Amino acid sequence: RGDFLDVVSSIEQALAALSAETSLPWQLPGRLLLARAYAALGRTAEAERVLNDAAEHSGPSMALHEPQRLISKSWYAAAKGMERRAVE
Repeated sequence: RGDFLDVVSSIEQALAALSAETSLPWQLPGRLLLARAYAALGRTAEAERVLNDAAEHSGPSMALHEPQRLISKSWYAAAKGMERRAVE
């Protein structure tokens, strides 16, 4: 599982520092990375929470991040044992 525990800790710290200064849309790339790291660790509840928060900030203005959101959703689906959905 690599260094995902260290990665999660680092991303959580960075996002905590950003949350005082920026709104969620600016944190979106980091949050999507965090969701993937949670999924890699099998922490699906946390990954789902982060993805749900990210879903609130979607739409035309956030289309740039849509590919990363889809990848994060695939990691989440795979972690939940939904391999077929992860591929779709």
